[in-house]
Amino acid sequence: MDWEMEERRMLENRDYTGRLRTEGRAVKECKYDLMEITLTFEAKERTTAAALKAITERCESFLAQMKAEGIFGDYVSYERDDINKNVKIVGAEVTASRKIQIRYEFDVKLINHLLEMIRKSKAEVELNTRCWLSKDEEIQNELIKKAVLSARKRAELIAEAAGQKIVGVANIEIRNNDYDLFEGENDCYYDEDEQATPKRKPLFGRGVVPIDGSSTPITDLLKGPSTKMSVTATVLWKIS
Repeated sequence: MDWEMEERRMLENRDYTGRLRTEGRAVKECKYDLMEITLTFEAKERTTAAALKAITERCESFLAQMKAEGIFGDYVSYERDDINKNVKIVGAEVTASRKIQIRYEFDVKLINHLLEMIRKSKAEVELNTRCWLSKDEEIQNELIKKAVLSARKRAELIAEAAGQKIVGVANIEIRNNDYDLFEGENDCYYDEDEQATPKRKPLFGRGVVPIDGSSTPITDLLKGPSTKMSVTATVLWKIS
């Protein structure tokens, strides 16, 4: 936004006697409530066929164990396969990997259980997690209102001190900070009572994962990490 150009335009129009620009900011700390777990199966062999066979078998075996324990559904999905050939090694070496993703409500117990499965089965699996926010639109709207209100309060204070008052708004600019979220909260959760359609494929599972026993009962109680959402509103006010 070219503020100088806007101010010159308003002065030329003479639609009010003055202008005042103020900035307001609103911040809220939010708990991540979704998680994306990526399981990476990797194998290094002399041939592509051997590498693909190895990761296919490892992945199938681990997923079979997950399914047997009730950790399976639309929230478990295939991500991608990668094949790389290193010709610098004598006889060549092929590295193949397969990624599987589990999307669920944030639950440390599920993460711990998967790690326990990897440990007990001695599976060659890499596990990574990423956290997300689901219901972001409502929070953003709330922050926008608070940021604009903060900017107005400052403008009213300054205008009053100058013997003037706010008579209108010439321009508003809203800026959001960067944070992880999924847009469209209705697409985030999987409801067992609702059937998925081609237009709306369920992404995230929710509810209690059917896990019996735990070797980490205290760690299982931990909540997800937090992130700060912030909105800045820059408002050009009309004053008289």
